[in-house]
Amino acid sequence: MIKKLLASVVLTALVLSGCVESPTDIGSSLLPPSDKFEVKVVSTDTLNINETSAYFKKKIDLGSAPRILLGKYNGLTSTALLRFFVLLPDSVKDALNGDSLTVKSAWVEIQPNYTLGDKSLPFGFSVYKINNFWLPADYDADSLAALDYDANPVATVTNPDDSLFKFDIPQDLAMEWIKQSTDTEHPENNGVMLKPDDATQRIIGFQGITNFKHSDEPVLKIIVERTGSFIDTLTESITSDVHVITGEPAITNPANINLLSDYSLRGYFYFDVSFMPKDAIINKAVFTLRIDSTATFEGSAMTDTLEVKMAADSTAKDSVENAERIYLYRRGWKFEGDISHFVQKWIDGKINNQGLRLRLTDENRTLNMISLFSEKAVEREKRPLVRIYYTDKK
Repeated sequence: MIKKLLASVVLTALVLSGCVESPTDIGSSLLPPSDKFEVKVVSTDTLNINETSAYFKKKIDLGSAPRILLGKYNGLTSTALLRFFVLLPDSVKDALNGDSLTVKSAWVEIQPNYTLGDKSLPFGFSVYKINNFWLPADYDADSLAALDYDANPVATVTNPDDSLFKFDIPQDLAMEWIKQSTDTEHPENNGVMLKPDDATQRIIGFQGITNFKHSDEPVLKIIVERTGSFIDTLTESITSDVHVITGEPAITNPANINLLSDYSLRGYFYFDVSFMPKDAIINKAVFTLRIDSTATFEGSAMTDTLEVKMAADSTAKDSVENAERIYLYRRGWKFEGDISHFVQKWIDGKINNQGLRLRLTDENRTLNMISLFSEKAVEREKRPLVRIYYTDKK
């Protein structure tokens, strides 16, 4: 029995050994020429092909942004608008209706979750009562310029704590909001505007409204009293928010493909694929973009992904062919991903090659600038690179 087992092991080893040896031509003559394939590789850094790039401003709706930004940085200013919904328990309503309710104090609490700029730099803002109704959707710089608000601030904040900061709401304004919640004849609650002061040199971000309730959203707290009966603290949720980016960013290297979230700058890149055989089967097409660290700035939440879509028109660079998208993932100081699906469609003639549209996936969550070397970079190894692995029939 042992001899049979040893013989079996030796035989298996011989078979496996034969499997890993390099195949010979024996049997290859039995395959028809049409079934023979050879993997080939081409790389744009060794070819003289047409490449072009650009970056451009794109208006985006920040009314649904999951993070609200406030402050100043690199030529840009972010102003925030907040509105809170006041919901009263029955005991407070009864006191209000009986004219026996007083506001002892009121304040807003904000928990920062993003910073941009050196924390030692100054940061401050003033809070203004808003007098006209506003909606977050499509709110922009023109809307902000037309905003009606009191000339005198209701509060000022300078160099707040990085983990939690507060600003007071005047007692009479808090009472206005309380009364408005039960009586439409009182002035409407339009919330407040947070405007950074001139000395501010950094950005602070905090949780905005999303489809899901977050425990770190800003809250309004109001301490109310019914004399001789109770003292209660009301905690009210935010119901509307938006921030608006104004100004012009300082671009360190305009020859790069400069992508800037929230502002927002998007990118475009085109490379010619007409040199590829028409019957090529694309096994893989790796697209690499390198980051210019000297022209890039990022906050505490770094950008890790770029979205790539096929452009529909090279003259209208933000027009996209369809909803198909591919992602480039960050690895150190470069972004890289597989765009073989797009290249195959171009070669097959299913879609006309009009280039690629690039954008940051955190476009409405940060104020990060990612500056990518373009085809204009002096050092060839820093330029955009597409390496295509393909097969064609011999």
